[in-house]
Amino acid sequence: MRVKRLPILLLPAILLFTGCKGNEPVAPRLKIMKTSQADDYSGDVTVDYVIYHQNSKPVALTVEYSLDSGASWQAVTEGTNSSGITGLLSSRKGAPYKLVWATATDMRNSSRVAKLRFISYTFDKGAAEFGQPVETSAIKVRNFTMGSLGCVAVLAPADNDTDALSPSIAALRDGGVAAVWESGNSTDSVIQFAGAPADSVVFGAPVPVNPAHASPAAENSPDIGADPKGGLYAVWTEPVSGYRRLRFSFSYDNGAAWSEPKGISYKADLDETDPRLMVSGNSSRVARATGAPGGDRNIFFSYSPGSGIFYYETRVNVGFGSDIFDHQSPDLVRGNSAQVVCAWIAQRGQKRYVWTSLAHNEATWEWAKLVSDGESTAPTGVRLCADAWGAIHAVWIDNREGEPRIYGSTSYNGGYSWTANRNLIDNASGVEFSSPDMVADGTGQLVLFWIDNSSGTREVYAATSLDKGFTYEPPVLMSQDKPLPGAECISLRAAITPDGVPVCAFVEESTFPGRYHIRFARAAK
Repeated sequence: MRVKRLPILLLPAILLFTGCKGNEPVAPRLKIMKTSQADDYSGDVTVDYVIYHQNSKPVALTVEYSLDSGASWQAVTEGTNSSGITGLLSSRKGAPYKLVWATATDMRNSSRVAKLRFISYTFDKGAAEFGQPVETSAIKVRNFTMGSLGCVAVLAPADNDTDALSPSIAALRDGGVAAVWESGNSTDSVIQFAGAPADSVVFGAPVPVNPAHASPAAENSPDIGADPKGGLYAVWTEPVSGYRRLRFSFSYDNGAAWSEPKGISYKADLDETDPRLMVSGNSSRVARATGAPGGDRNIFFSYSPGSGIFYYETRVNVGFGSDIFDHQSPDLVRGNSAQVVCAWIAQRGQKRYVWTSLAHNEATWEWAKLVSDGESTAPTGVRLCADAWGAIHAVWIDNREGEPRIYGSTSYNGGYSWTANRNLIDNASGVEFSSPDMVADGTGQLVLFWIDNSSGTREVYAATSLDKGFTYEPPVLMSQDKPLPGAECISLRAAITPDGVPVCAFVEESTFPGRYHIRFARAAK
């Protein structure tokens, strides 16, 4: 068969219409080389990158930042010495540039985790050709560090007949705060809820979590949590058939209305006390102490995938002999490897100790680990906190020095082992500490709260650690401007907003003799 050869002069015209490589519009390509910032994560973030283009066309960029893991994006503000985002020359071998992100403008007074997205594009043959979006890894931006008290106000007032006690608070995704507490008199108590908007200490009118409660209700020990979508969850205990039983309720309308309370446990003839709630994603987890009235107690754990129905009721304190007993005061935290860690206090011989255990599948718990060492004496109030580096911190009150001090220990492997105990806040002899709590922001800052009587009156203090808990900045007095001068503070709970602003609610003597109210404090922003 004879093959007819095309004239060479016709080849360019044919190539033009056959879409051969070299004549199609070509998208640019961008590669991130390095991200750098100050050692304390404040101020500008510099991203070095390289732009490639087969035909060396000028390239433009869209650069955005996200504070919610990519769910939403906003345009960045460029800082000094940034290369710009338009008219960037390119080449096949790559042209280097840098973006300087002015985080002090875009994230003023905010400390949280962000990431950047680069979208490169060029105009070729009258159309825009977009390169693949390229994202940085997580960037810790720390433009807020607590330095002083912002404002403080009464969250739940008292009167001649009513106390406000046992507050629990949760920070919301928009920077607001949700709170629950006991409102009670000498014969009755009910659980109330109220919320405050971002950057405010003014809470709305209280709403009963269980409006159909019996009378007297005797509802106690509330705890609250919030999910990423704004759902609120509450647990508490109340008497049922002569025993204290755990109750659970949720709200999807910012606390205006709550679901009918449900029981979590189905163990008969046992009291349930000290409930602690942890919300992660859309699922809830609850730990509590369970035992016969006046008898030995164990720590039990339940899990709900978001339906309000709890599964996997399991015992946490496994692997113990009869010489270790009366397990109480649990707390929960979620580690970076998806494991759940529980801490509690139990007695061995004549001393009490802090113990922890962990579970990976919501049902099976490892054998417990001793956290407080052999010198520990009568620890109380253990609290857990997971930081941005993956470490888990435990803090509690310990009398080993003859006076109540704040002691702590850290696990760097998800709760499998713990560091030696140490005194976290030194103070003069005669100062007594109580009610410790710890929170962490997304950049790794830790904030430790406590009550002490160093001023002659029991006050609430908070101190920030910027080095993973090894040292703490000078404490900030949070219980200023008392309605009753010289009033004593007796307990507290703390939280931290998405922007890294520490907040706390604390119980304090009110202006009504013998009654207590709850005040709320927010650090200056």
